[in-house]
Amino acid sequence: MATAFGASEREEIRSSLRRAAWQHACTEGMKNTSVDQLSAEAGISKGAFYHFYRSKELLFLEVLSVWHQQIFTRVEAFMSSHADLPADTLARESLKTALGLLLYPPAARFILTERDVLLRRVSPEAREQLYRSDGEIVKTLIDMCGVKLNIPMDTAVGIVMVLLLSALHAAEIGPAYDSVIHALIDSACTQFIGE
Repeated sequence: MATAFGASEREEIRSSLRRAAWQHACTEGMKNTSVDQLSAEAGISKGAFYHFYRSKELLFLEVLSVWHQQIFTRVEAFMSSHADLPADTLARESLKTALGLLLYPPAARFILTERDVLLRRVSPEAREQLYRSDGEIVKTLIDMCGVKLNIPMDTAVGIVMVLLLSALHAAEIGPAYDSVIHALIDSACTQFIGE
């Protein structure tokens, strides 16, 4: 007989599943992660997993959506806590913060290598509800930060996409990756943020 979960227990299990999926997304990836692994880490049976998510892909898509929302929340918090900065400095530093979060190598690698498979395996309704393209995310971040561009938005998005692709080579760049990517973000912002 199946065990009924209470509301708080259901939310804790969902949180555990999301944490496990995020960890796997950032290490071995979705394709190399099984429902058995995710279930075990959340302390539930494989059968119970399907009471929470119709598929592991839907779980990973939700995790991607939550990660994007966390980036927006952290940028808003940065902007609130640095509201005393001059407007142009606040915009520039907010965007640099946003890009630094977006370019987190393990997450960027997951997005770049598994996003297409993930999107093919979920329903159009789930894609519509949970997925925003990289371009949409970057445009939203630029708008949130109040950055005035001196180049077309599509060019700015393209620059960020090139930076995002660099995350695939973080291991080859080695320990200097963080300082390299921050230097590139700073340089990119100098190039496309208007005065």
